[in-house]
Amino acid sequence: MGRENGVVRTREEGISKYEQQESQAFHALINASRLAFGETFGGSEDAPLSPAPLRGLTKTAGRASRRASFLRMPWGMVERVGRLPGKALLLYTIMWRQGLMEGGRTVMLTSQACLRCGITRHQKTLALAELEAHGYVQVERHHGRNPVVTLLDESHWTS
Repeated sequence: MGRENGVVRTREEGISKYEQQESQAFHALINASRLAFGETFGGSEDAPLSPAPLRGLTKTAGRASRRASFLRMPWGMVERVGRLPGKALLLYTIMWRQGLMEGGRTVMLTSQACLRCGITRHQKTLALAELEAHGYVQVERHHGRNPVVTLLDESHWTS
């Protein structure tokens, strides 16, 4: 039971709908982690869990790594793709990064990944057509789905 402004409330009455949802999401995440990794957090599985101790860690966990992340690309590639119109260089950079993260040259290019860098789906289509026309990528298109793009090496480039 808690006391705020002279009113005694039980746990269920004292928390907002948002706090209830946050608590449920936190407990679902912990339970999923327990199932996936077979670990228990905070002692026994019956012990009450609280997101409070994790809050300070989770807010700043990735900030340092995000600030220090760089992308290595051959400069000759940047010079060649940079001559293309529109958002072709930025789109190629997104695909290059995604390929490095996934460990391959073939990536599924989502509109969500493009939107994070300010590329609309129409700009994505135009830039992909330009990159494909110059031989930098090979695109596999399926109606209503994200394109699967293969980054080609220098032997396939036409410009």
